[in-house]
Amino acid sequence: MKKDILGAFFCLVNLIFSIWRLTNLISRGNFFDNLFSYVIFITLLLLSIIFLILFIKTIAPFKD
Repeated sequence: MKKDILGAFFCLVNLIFSIWRLTNLISRGNFFDNLFSYVIFITLLLLSIIFLILFIKTIAPFKD
């Protein structure tokens, strides 16, 4: 159970960091100029979504 809570915490921190990075890049106006930051943002966002889905399935499994 402790591992699941740590996983959820990691997801939330990762998601918040990704959103902060996106708004930071958009506000500076070089979101599409810096391809490396764009790739890192997409990777972090996909990882956090995957971890969030896995966490939801672990904590509250869906009944068939």
